[in-house]
Amino acid sequence: MNILVHSKTMEVTDGIRQYVIKQVRKLGKFSRKVSTVNVFLETVKTKAGLEQESVAKVQIMIPGKDVMTKS
Repeated sequence: MNILVHSKTMEVTDGIRQYVIKQVRKLGKFSRKVSTVNVFLETVKTKAGLEQESVAKVQIMIPGKDVMTKS
């Protein structure tokens, strides 16, 4: 399983990258068919505009299907 971590608006430190990889590897116990997982990290402003929050989008690529989640 290939795990790629991307970010446009924040710096991906080694600690963040290791944490993401550790969490994504857990997908392997659900399906061995997962070929690639793309994780997109970004920081966005809240609706009030005063604070920022971090958002993670995960794209799971399985032969014949792609799954995209956002949290």
